[in-house]
Amino acid sequence: MNFLATFFAAMISMAQAEDLSHLKTDSWEHQVPNIVICDGADIPRENLNIAIKNWESQGERVGKIIEKNCGETPDLGEIFIFSSDEILDSNEYGITLTYFYADENGKPTDTIAYSKIYLDPPHVHSRMLLEHELGHALGYEDTIDFSSIMAKYGPIY
Repeated sequence: MNFLATFFAAMISMAQAEDLSHLKTDSWEHQVPNIVICDGADIPRENLNIAIKNWESQGERVGKIIEKNCGETPDLGEIFIFSSDEILDSNEYGITLTYFYADENGKPTDTIAYSKIYLDPPHVHSRMLLEHELGHALGYEDTIDFSSIMAKYGPIY
């Protein structure tokens, strides 16, 4: 096995084994989110299943995986996955927008209502990118630890 293959295999096993609880800032308190693969998002189902399994090993729960034509706004309890670069900066491969329930004063809480993941079309087949963005949709923040699946920038993509 060459050096890069060995390096990436080590990164994957570290990502699966790491404790990410310190990066958890938000939750899906009101429901278990369903994942919606929007029309045109050519997400390999195997990659999504592996990413979900890795997040489940962190104690996260995910509902059904649905494929459909998506509108602008997900239903409550949904994580939309788009293949689109329309809102990405030139140096981004993916971005997650998370929307929260409001409290009685109209201020956002830390309880997630729905999320939208945008993946750059040339990178939709990257399992590590998908797993990273799914982490944001599940309530995890970025870290500067480059060995983490939640590294903001690093060799994981």
